[in-house]
Amino acid sequence: MVRAIGEEQIKKLAEMEHGRWNVERLGYGWRYAREKSIPQRLSPYLIPWGKVPPDIQEFDLNAIRGLSGKLRQIGLELIKI
Repeated sequence: MVRAIGEEQIKKLAEMEHGRWNVERLGYGWRYAREKSIPQRLSPYLIPWGKVPPDIQEFDLNAIRGLSGKLRQIGLELIKI
């Protein structure tokens, strides 16, 4: 994926994925809190990308980096045009 689109594009897509995740969580009734609680639907990561700790940002970055492999598993290919 890095070869196909470059690290800067991966960072942009990871930021977009975090935004999508926020919208999804909020839609399911999750709220921001300092401490995570799955039963109470509370998360400290319902914040803008720039405020997410780097170790947590890695989840989104790795998801994007692995996207081309996931596409290959289902017979699709990512091509840069």
